[in-house]
Amino acid sequence: MLRKNVSEAKAQLSRLIALTEKGVETLITRAGKPVARLVPFAGVSHPRKPGALRAKIRFKKNFEFDPAELKGLFGIQ
Repeated sequence: MLRKNVSEAKAQLSRLIALTEKGVETLITRAGKPVARLVPFAGVSHPRKPGALRAKIRFKKNFEFDPAELKGLFGIQ
């Protein structure tokens, strides 16, 4: 495992990504303390299936849907 500080990692990002594609992990540190780890992407463990939760989620009969309130919760205007 390689060990790089943040400024080294920024300067060598392309090289570190190329090494990561070959399976090399990199520990990124700030002031000597680990803050991130660059690892190869393993992919999704299983593909998502549309409708997989159909009939498993139920709403109460008195449930009221307010689109404006929902947009506000997600920070959409």
